[in-house]
Amino acid sequence: MKRTTVAVLLSTLVIPGAGHVYLKKHLRGIALIIVALSAVSFLLVKASQKALAISDKIIAGEVPLDMLAISAQIQNASNSPDAQLINIVTWVFFSCWLIAAVDAYRLARKLESV
Repeated sequence: MKRTTVAVLLSTLVIPGAGHVYLKKHLRGIALIIVALSAVSFLLVKASQKALAISDKIIAGEVPLDMLAISAQIQNASNSPDAQLINIVTWVFFSCWLIAAVDAYRLARKLESV
């Protein structure tokens, strides 16, 4: 398989930056990996906090064990003050993913032509 294909597949399917590490561009690859993992970690923490808050309300009896009531709570949670921050971090992650894939392709093509 060509280096271009491997680098792009690593950056898109494994983790953003993995293609750069494969291409021996370690500093750039590690930077992309750190940004991607930080964004995913933040999103997972926020999602688990919101799920825990909703489950606590269900256990306390504040929210009935009904799908419509739980759906309303989820909708209310997505309208919280930190929703904008969550959207920004999501965009950062997807931008990092796209940049990593395109840049890995560009670097691999450059290395193949040398």
